[in-house]
Amino acid sequence: MKKYLLLSTAILSFTATFSQSHFYTSFGYNLGYANLRGLNFVVDRYNATRTPPIDTTWISFDEMENFHFPNGFCASLGGSSSKIMYDLTWVGRHMTRKAGGVQPNGVTGIREFKWRMNTFNLGFGVALGQSLTSRVNIGVSVDLGYERVFTRINQDGVYTNGEEFQELQKNLIVGSTLFMQIILSPKNVLGGLFIRPYIQLPYFKTSYYNTNAAVDVNSVALEDVESNSWNAGVQLQIGLFKRRD
Repeated sequence: MKKYLLLSTAILSFTATFSQSHFYTSFGYNLGYANLRGLNFVVDRYNATRTPPIDTTWISFDEMENFHFPNGFCASLGGSSSKIMYDLTWVGRHMTRKAGGVQPNGVTGIREFKWRMNTFNLGFGVALGQSLTSRVNIGVSVDLGYERVFTRINQDGVYTNGEEFQELQKNLIVGSTLFMQIILSPKNVLGGLFIRPYIQLPYFKTSYYNTNAAVDVNSVALEDVESNSWNAGVQLQIGLFKRRD
């Protein structure tokens, strides 16, 4: 008898949790900081080997900046009740950097690097508090995606291999994101602003060996080009609700 009472209590509790819930879809923009120590090592090496005293073949050379602050589109599809939330979020992150100068023959050369890391994040969280116009959740997600690096070269306005970027490497990203979700929604409006501060922690390091090999062939064996691409930032999204009473 006790077993049936416990089972009934659990069912009633679960039903109550979802008795007043809503589903949502949202989209917006992601701004953040990324730890790309390995990639920036390659960038710094690229700059050093193309300026005096190591390299004197350039009349002038504008160095490439490091990769630090990615941004990109993000979108979510999920739902929540009075106690929990869940969603699937796509997060895009990208940056482009370039360097170049004038060679002794008068040719202007420019090399561009593009970094991109897109992930699908399956998240689950609990409510910390809510009111008629706001709600705060905390949660964690399991993330899956790819980190990629591309390059292209332009000489006197002409791309050597066409305008499309050439992919240098593609690394699988598996990790988790810790986040807080703040929802601000006016009364009687089926929509609102979603604010999500986060930190993403990949489980494994990324090797930039292929990128380094493409730009500094003679020094590949000597370089440390591994790092963990953890990143942190905030997602700002506009969401639409569909309530289920």
